[in-house]
Amino acid sequence: MVGPSASWRAVIRGGVRVIVLGVSGGGPYSLACGALAPERVAAVGVAAGIGAWRLVDPPGTNPEDRVALRLADAGDVEGALAAFKRLATQEYASMLRLDDDTMMDEFTRSVPERERAVFSPHIRHLWAADVREALMSYDGYIRDNLPWGGDWDLDLAALESPTWLWYGDEDRLVPADHGRWLHQRMASSTRVIRPGCGHGRVVFLFWEDMLTTLRRAVPAGV
Repeated sequence: MVGPSASWRAVIRGGVRVIVLGVSGGGPYSLACGALAPERVAAVGVAAGIGAWRLVDPPGTNPEDRVALRLADAGDVEGALAAFKRLATQEYASMLRLDDDTMMDEFTRSVPERERAVFSPHIRHLWAADVREALMSYDGYIRDNLPWGGDWDLDLAALESPTWLWYGDEDRLVPADHGRWLHQRMASSTRVIRPGCGHGRVVFLFWEDMLTTLRRAVPAGV
């Protein structure tokens, strides 16, 4: 159920060599791009990227999501989407009615204190605007949750492009076990654990390092 969008398919099937970096929920999609067209994707990066979480996380994790995914397992995709929409509404509808500062306080309540330093006043302002725009509809959120937890139609062992997996050892949202699970299934991967980093720090503090690493994997002249 994981695969790149139609626009990405056009790019990677064209004559352009690209590097792909997927963050958090974007991780599976960057891996799908690399597996689909290794001759086009020069390097793949995953930063705090989610794995097939029902296979990685302890049993009982996210029980409500598991109920929705069992509907998809049984072939009732529309029922699964409706269940995820109910969950999203319960989680976010009241939050979105708050002012920006209060909404961000709620949004980051479970974020470790050290991570909150990443959210400067400017970043909080931008983040609040992004959250409000992203959740004008729950469709994107819902259709991401379904493939993350569903059966991946993706052969990770077939991914030949050099791949880097960056994870934080204090990440509560996507624990480093997800990176270990992916790494064990990809001979072409390099796993990097960032000490003292959670879900935000492992991404926001290392953009230059990650992009430089990926760019160096592209052959000269490409």
